[in-house]
Amino acid sequence: MKKIFTLVFGLLTSIYFAQDGFHLKYNVDNMPLDSNRQTLNVYSKNGNSINEFIKISDGVVWYKSLKLKKHSNTDYKYFGDDYIKIDDNQLKKYLVEIIGTEKIGNYNCTKISVQTYEKGGKTLVWVTNEIKDFQKYLTADVQVFNLNKLNDALKTFNLNGFPIRIEYSGNPGQVYTFIKAEFINIDDSFFNLDNSKKLEGHSSDYLKRKDKVTDEQYKQMKIEEEKARKEMEEKMKNEK
Repeated sequence: MKKIFTLVFGLLTSIYFAQDGFHLKYNVDNMPLDSNRQTLNVYSKNGNSINEFIKISDGVVWYKSLKLKKHSNTDYKYFGDDYIKIDDNQLKKYLVEIIGTEKIGNYNCTKISVQTYEKGGKTLVWVTNEIKDFQKYLTADVQVFNLNKLNDALKTFNLNGFPIRIEYSGNPGQVYTFIKAEFINIDDSFFNLDNSKKLEGHSSDYLKRKDKVTDEQYKQMKIEEEKARKEMEEKMKNEK
């Protein structure tokens, strides 16, 4: 009996320690509220992260992005099996302002505003240190936020924490609400670009002809391209 217990315990222990990655889940709502609700799944391992957006209405993955630890200033935006490579030159240290404290659900939070880009706006974020094992999730990128960089900025105020609510202004604005965090097994190949094709030219007609993107995806691509172009123009002006 003792041998059986030891064998079962060893098996369960090996399974537990094999869970070398983790999964974070957020609900995403437009503000004002409408029917276009989404789920954001973040899969992370060894400092690499994939953000995957799923439409709640039909379960379709319509967009995802990849951040690699070895290329921290690059964002790989996926459309189907192909991707677009975009420079992501964030501030070396996020600019954080403390707004106050607030309770979100069952969690006591610190409400802050965060600026991640030199010319970017500020985003409202609610962080808490009441999520179990939250320090183990800080190697992830959640949308524009590198959680390690966020916590480095919080150290100035003797704070740390995990974002359970993120509020983007805009028309429409968006609210990200934390749902759960869990440790899972993730194969290294999940973050491999080798099996994907970089889109060198991506006109609307070409992509639709190849069934690469929907109208909504193409619109999002153009928004990201315009954002990257404006950031580059501002950078060039400042360097003159």
